This record gives sequence, C-alpha cells and structure tokens, in this order.
Amino acid sequence: MTSAAPFSFVIALVTAVVGLVGGLVYFRGLRLAVDLFTRGRSWRWALGLTFARVVGMFGVLLLVVQLGPAPLTTCFVGFLLARVIALRSASEAR
Repeated sequence: MTSAAPFSFVIALVTAVVGLVGGLVYFRGLRLAVDLFTRGRSWRWALGLTFARVVGMFGVLLLVVQLGPAPLTTCFVGFLLARVIALRSASEAR
C-alpha cells in the first residue's frame, strides 16, 4: 500500500483551485446542456456534453484521490464553492 503525500497548505490550495475550476467548467457545461435540451436543439450535443462533463470531473477527482483523503476533501470544497457561484449566477440571470 502506498502512503499518501504529506498534506501541506500548498497542496490544499492547489487542489481547492482545481476543484473550483473543475466545478465552474462542470456547471457551465450543465447550463449549456440544459439550454440545448430546453430549446429543443440537437439532443445529441446535449447528451455528449453531459457525458463529457461527468467523465471530465470524474477524471479530475480520480487524479486528486491519488494524493490522499485531505486533498480530495479540499478539491471537493472547491467544487462546492463553484456550485454556490453557479447557483448565484443562475438566480441573478432570472
């Protein structure tokens, strides 16, 4: 069994930023997919976009989990922050 890398502030900051950027891309893709679905446009593009964003975020989390549980947690916190930003952006757009 391999040991996890030592947890430091730099790793926490980098993984939080990775989670934030990954989350912003994820939620932007979600918004685009929903727009495509609701406007009745090419459902194939929307389905492909959905697949791409899920696989992309899964890949990011798969890479971060190699660093250990603490970096994964800070990455998830960044992702949750991106969710808050996306929800505020969506509520202001109405």
